[in-house]
Amino acid sequence: EVSPGFLGIRDLRRFHAKHVYRCGPSPTPIQAIKLAAGMPQKCAVFRTSCAGLPVRCGARLLNESGVRAWKSSARCVWAAHGLWDDGSMNRTTDDTKFDANYFE
Repeated sequence: EVSPGFLGIRDLRRFHAKHVYRCGPSPTPIQAIKLAAGMPQKCAVFRTSCAGLPVRCGARLLNESGVRAWKSSARCVWAAHGLWDDGSMNRTTDDTKFDANYFE
């Protein structure tokens, strides 16, 4: 399906209103970027209510083994474009330095 991806998202730390269907583990945009960089993330898990709305039903640690989407010699493409500082990566907190409005 065609998707605008992260375009138009005002804050990468939050779910965007246009991404209304969430079922199962659902990382926020910044969590998805960190997951691709090999950083384990504790992400919200959703189920669909009888009314068809997402309901948070827990959390789950994703990418526990730290697998990267990028080649081992390659830098994260988003860090290379200035979205976030991969040198400030912190695996246990969400205080990584990044431009929350990068796609706005």
